[in-house]
Amino acid sequence: MILAYSNHGCGRHALQVFAQMLRHGARPDGITFLGVLSACGHAGLVEKGKKMFSSMNSALGSEPRAEHFSCLVDLLGRAGRIQEAMATVTEMPAGERDEAVLGALLGGCKLHGKVEVASHVGEELIELDPLGSGGYALLANVYARHGRWHEVARVWKKMKERKVKKVPGVSQIEVGKKNHVFFAGDRSHPEAREIYEMLREELLPQMEGMGCSQVTSVLT
Repeated sequence: MILAYSNHGCGRHALQVFAQMLRHGARPDGITFLGVLSACGHAGLVEKGKKMFSSMNSALGSEPRAEHFSCLVDLLGRAGRIQEAMATVTEMPAGERDEAVLGALLGGCKLHGKVEVASHVGEELIELDPLGSGGYALLANVYARHGRWHEVARVWKKMKERKVKKVPGVSQIEVGKKNHVFFAGDRSHPEAREIYEMLREELLPQMEGMGCSQVTSVLT
């Protein structure tokens, strides 16, 4: 129930179930605390989440794992408390600092426009998992949001040089009761010429007007 409420954005309901669980003498495990920490993040209950995290040792008799640190960093990052999130990452055991933890910190930086911090964290994430596409994509998105297109191009170039494969994005639209599916970079649709012509005529001028010229080559 705690995980279900948490996964569907009902953080306060998840915490109510957790309180009932404790009143009935049930002992929470690591999975339970994952749900509770996630619930605090969705509900914006930063101090409550920090308190829950700190109580894990006494409640479980063991240290928090990487997934719990990831939840705490995500909680702090969502609230804009980037310095605290960074301190948490710095102070955690080196063996627990994985891609999920750094990804959570990078996500917080993206959400609150901390580009310089994101740059440092993103590069660390990429070096930690050089063949995974997630770090490259998230860092490039941070740069793109702030119009730093030369940095976007640099990240994608590094990704290409290392032969990192990214799972293509998929879009679909229903027109006249027929479902049309498009993959990123795919031109196999029978009306691809007309589609790209419309994009060039209507979308391209707007993108160039916003300074996106370095990422419009696919339409030319």
